Amino acid sequence: MSAAVPPTSDDRVPANPSGLSATVMAYLLAGPLTYGGLGWVLDRWLLHRTLLMPIGVVGGMALSIYVVWLRYGTSRTPDVDGGAVPGATRHDEEIP
Repeated sequence: MSAAVPPTSDDRVPANPSGLSATVMAYLLAGPLTYGGLGWVLDRWLLHRTLLMPIGVVGGMALSIYVVWLRYGTSRTPDVDGGAVPGATRHDEEIP
């Protein structure tokens, strides 16, 4: 048996745009639902008012946008000196 050879940059297939958009949508929905749900549970358990659920929804949306920006919005990697190195690799999950 021969050992499996990892793909080189020339062998990579471009990311599927529909898969990428589905992943971004999942991030954007999961944050507000998760943190909004956590806020709703804490509202019912602690305050019995609707204060923490809206805070959770807004905070979850902000975190979701930040995660999407980190994963897919940057094409430059930070340098040690605080600058950026051009030509960084893309953050596509769909590329094996």
